[in-house]
Formats: sequence, C-alpha cells, structure tokens
Amino acid sequence: MARRAELRGVCRDLLETFTSRNNDLDGYWALGKIQTHLQQGKRRKLCLDLVTRELEKSDKIFFELTEFYGDVLLRISYSRKISEAWIRYAAIDIQSVSNEKILCTSRVKTDLGREYSAETFADVRPHDPIVELRSGGPYGSRTTKRIIRSSLPHLSPRLVH
Repeated sequence: MARRAELRGVCRDLLETFTSRNNDLDGYWALGKIQTHLQQGKRRKLCLDLVTRELEKSDKIFFELTEFYGDVLLRISYSRKISEAWIRYAAIDIQSVSNEKILCTSRVKTDLGREYSAETFADVRPHDPIVELRSGGPYGSRTTKRIIRSSLPHLSPRLVH
C-alpha cells in the first residue's frame, strides 16, 4: 500500500520529466518558449495547475503543456499505486530568475492538507526560431499524450480531460 509521503518522489519525477530536453511544445523545447513568454510579459512566473488545468488568459498558449503534465502526474501516481483522491492540488511553477536560468518547482497538496514539493534550476535560453531547429519527428507531446491517456483508462474523468 502506498503512502502519501511518496508524493515527494512524484514531485521529483514530475520535475525531472518537465525539465528534460524531450519537453516539446510545437516542435521546440517548451522551457525556451516559457522563458521567452516570461521575459516578454509583465510577470516572471508561470503556474501550470495540473488538477483543474486552468490557466490565465495570457498563458493559454501553454494549455497543451498543462494537459500533458496533468496526465504525467496521474501516470506517475498510478505507477506508485497512489490514489488520485489523495491529490487535491498539484502544480508546476516556472520562474525566470535571469536571462538564461529558470527555477522550476512542483507542488502537490494532499487531501490531509500536507504539501510536498521539489525544485530545480535549469539553464534555458529564450526561444529563438532562427537558431533552433524544429523537431520533425513523430515523437513529442501529442504522441506521448495519446500513449499516456491510453494507459490510464481506469482514472476518473475528473482529472483526465
């Protein structure tokens, strides 16, 4: 039987996946696109709510990313035999701390009110389509998303959209 304390490991796994070079958004590295968005906007922080999957109006371009990592959260939890009922709130916060560095924090709040988190820094340049090559392969968040969703048929529609 799983324990809620294992959600700390879920936070770490979620961040490891999120900060990997395979985090693709429209063929480009998602973190570079987020860095550009934060630097061009009036705020330096973006919050991806993985349970309600709601975003501020100016952040709607990251909806697919929020959907994908909401599904990743469920997949990681399922693999550790953690009940989805234990997760009341989960988010990934991305904060631009300099022109080439971001701080990523994942947080999970349980049904008992306990909060677990993990954080990591990542070296990220702003997205520049002139110098970056767009991914042309069939692999990326949409393909992975279909794989993850097909492996989660048992979960309630409350969290899987």
